Amino acid sequence: MAGGLKVIDRDTTALIAAVLYAPAILLFIYSFNNFINFVNERYKSVVGLSLTDELTGLPNRRHMNLKLKEIENTAGAICIMDIDDFKKINDSYGHDMGDSVLRQVGAILKNFIDDKTFIARSGGEEFSVIITGDDHLNSIIEEIKNSISLISIEGTLVTVSIGVSEKKDHQTTSSVLSAADSALYQSKHNGKNKITYYPVSKRFLEIS
Repeated sequence: MAGGLKVIDRDTTALIAAVLYAPAILLFIYSFNNFINFVNERYKSVVGLSLTDELTGLPNRRHMNLKLKEIENTAGAICIMDIDDFKKINDSYGHDMGDSVLRQVGAILKNFIDDKTFIARSGGEEFSVIITGDDHLNSIIEEIKNSISLISIEGTLVTVSIGVSEKKDHQTTSSVLSAADSALYQSKHNGKNKITYYPVSKRFLEIS
């Protein structure tokens, strides 16, 4: 513009333009990269929120379903865990206390999550544990159960019932999930505060 108005001669204008061209391009690239990084971070944040349970901070059911698809051809175990008498907790102490119990359970379960153990709040007072591999399966489940039993409400301990089904690499996750749900029903039916295993043989093994 300065050259066009003859404020600066044409040769000087060309020289200034050449000097400023490279920094301008670099500034544009830098700003564009920052914008892309901002968009990516926002996208990751939105995706993370869509896969996370707001109350407990654990993965939610949508995230669990993605995990189930991921392990379709993998051996391991699926566990379904339900807080015993949760309705009584809400009825006796109010929903704020119920939410507090769920948050405490969530905080405990987070300590067990690693590259082989996935834990989600699958709905209400129900949680799902997906374990790949079979190393120390029994001890992990028992430790989870015992850790949650440290939570108390006015001196009354919170307990959970758990159903566990082992998964062979050729089994579908839907069938194993159904077996774990049946095992959970047996734990509830037999007095609650129990772990029931549902092996391929279809014979229940109950642990108090």
